[in-house]
Amino acid sequence: MKNAPIPVLRTDRLVLRPITRDDAESIFSYASDPLVTRYVAWERHKSLEETLRYLDDIVVEGYRRGDYFDWGITTGDSDRLIGTCGFPRVTGVHGFAEMGYVLSRQQWGKGYVTEAARGMIRYGFETLGLKRIEALCRIENAASERVMQKAGMSFEGILRRRLYNGGAHHDVKIYSVINESLP
Repeated sequence: MKNAPIPVLRTDRLVLRPITRDDAESIFSYASDPLVTRYVAWERHKSLEETLRYLDDIVVEGYRRGDYFDWGITTGDSDRLIGTCGFPRVTGVHGFAEMGYVLSRQQWGKGYVTEAARGMIRYGFETLGLKRIEALCRIENAASERVMQKAGMSFEGILRRRLYNGGAHHDVKIYSVINESLP
């Protein structure tokens, strides 16, 4: 896997760009929404200060190390974040990454996450040299499952009690896509 600085990625309608501290209010607006965060792998943000800590501890530090691949999702006509997407876990020695995404509720149903996922898969295979990209969703999260299917991922199975959120462990479905051009 090539370790490269996080680039700006462009799709037909979206710009996926590095996240900055200036994005804190946009992130907090959806990261504090109970409907947006009901299925995610992290706890809902309770304050803007919590969002700023996330930006400093995870994003800024991860970018500095060069091992954090997370993008802010923007539409082509605005630089305001409507969500984030990325690879929260990349294992270069094994050539795989786990993909994740979250989108502001006002933007649901427009195909943005599927478009972003396809862009990330292309980047993961072509630039990072990944062999496998996988994604997880809680069993009841049909919308996320549809994103994975539309992005070309295949269902592999159910991981029992794999995700902890909201004070409980949950079963998840796992999907993946394989880079067939690599041995």
